[in-house]
Amino acid sequence: MMRRSRRVLVLSLLALPALAAGAAPSGAAPLSGVLATDAADGPIAAYSNTAAWSRWDDAAAAYRLVVDRGGTIRTLDVAPSLRPFALSAGRGPDGQTWLVWARCGGAPDTAATACDVEGYDLGTRAPKSFPFAARPGALEYAPAIHGDRLVYVVGGAGDVGRVHLSKVDGTGDRVIGVLPPSTCALSEFAECFTVTRASALSSALRGDRVAVTSRVSTSGGDFGICGLATVRLLDLRTSAVRTLDSAVCGLSGQGLTGVSFDADGRLWWRQSCGTDTSACEGTRGGPFRQTDAGPQRLVNDVASRLAGVAVAERTPIILARAPRTTAGCSTGPSDTAYRCGTVTAIAKPSYQDVKPAREYLPPPGYVTVKGTSHLLVLRPPAKLACSRGDTHPKAGATLWAGVSWINGQRRTSGPAVPVTATSGGRTIKGTVPKGAANREGQITTTVDLGGTSKACDRTWTLTYRPSGSRPIRFTTRVLPR
Repeated sequence: MMRRSRRVLVLSLLALPALAAGAAPSGAAPLSGVLATDAADGPIAAYSNTAAWSRWDDAAAAYRLVVDRGGTIRTLDVAPSLRPFALSAGRGPDGQTWLVWARCGGAPDTAATACDVEGYDLGTRAPKSFPFAARPGALEYAPAIHGDRLVYVVGGAGDVGRVHLSKVDGTGDRVIGVLPPSTCALSEFAECFTVTRASALSSALRGDRVAVTSRVSTSGGDFGICGLATVRLLDLRTSAVRTLDSAVCGLSGQGLTGVSFDADGRLWWRQSCGTDTSACEGTRGGPFRQTDAGPQRLVNDVASRLAGVAVAERTPIILARAPRTTAGCSTGPSDTAYRCGTVTAIAKPSYQDVKPAREYLPPPGYVTVKGTSHLLVLRPPAKLACSRGDTHPKAGATLWAGVSWINGQRRTSGPAVPVTATSGGRTIKGTVPKGAANREGQITTTVDLGGTSKACDRTWTLTYRPSGSRPIRFTTRVLPR
């Protein structure tokens, strides 16, 4: 899908004096050029004039947390970690730049056994704790902070994760609906199934908007080897959730991660790959950003070596792995630690427009269910936001309707099915068209309910009227704008 100052800093962090990280110098210049050449292969973070990353420390036999504040690079006085710090950065409740991350237990080459959210206030030079997001034995991870609010995720890879939004003191903690509850993108027949496993990969928070990248799977016979990766953006005011990007996980182990907001509120992310990097070659890894005009890709030449992205104000920061032929990049126990990542602040970025993905499948929330002995129908979610469209959202609502004709377990062709959407005295008619031979599976159509005044703050009844069978009805509530 979607996008250097000439001044280069040649850094040897071991030669720097051991300084505590404090406030950035007054009037510090924006970040620019190469910030590090010995970064770990892990998440990076940025906010204001600050960038942060992990660096392997041979003496500690663990990773240290390093920050660059307006050109001054320091190692933070926080406990080292056996894993690269899963970082996020943002404005804290005191107006200073805070870093937040998840510290996870277990061997670094195995799945985490427990994770706790931790933080650091760069203004007061003080570590921060979040006891409500550091419960014994729980997996609490993928944090993000903005102002006095914190987003974090609870749950492991084998269940459905829950995204929490809380005050930084733990008050008002609640689960928010940003992960996809269902998907139609993993079914051979384009049918929609409830998500049975969901794990978040990264999160971001800015004002009333929460973004989460995740990987999900269903019980519907997924054809993705490791599920579906998504980028989802939630508007807390309207409950509208937009899916900005998705990728079926194939042999490359594709994921979508590194989500963050820039100073103009544009959302950024990248595509990641496993050992097989073919799905991240060329322009496919990104990084990408969402603009009002549509998605864009940051122009760069690192291709599948892209390992991280963050944004300091409007300056993109990228982490790139060294070419495979580079010697000496592996260190630590069993040579599992990486130390050849280059962190670069791109002072004069350029972008390429990316064609948005076609919205041809029902959005998350719809589920394919039994209608009759020979017909499966698409059931709408119990609630819909007063918003339609992902790339260019508009106020109003659209209902999706769909049918699959079946003969036992086999999908067959069938006739068109009339549908109606009714609210009060208003009825809108539509038709799910006849399926083409040899194209068996769920056939869908959309019913335009209209703009805010006609569609929203109403309860609608969607009715299927298959020939020779009783009508099949579902109700859904379109929320106020």
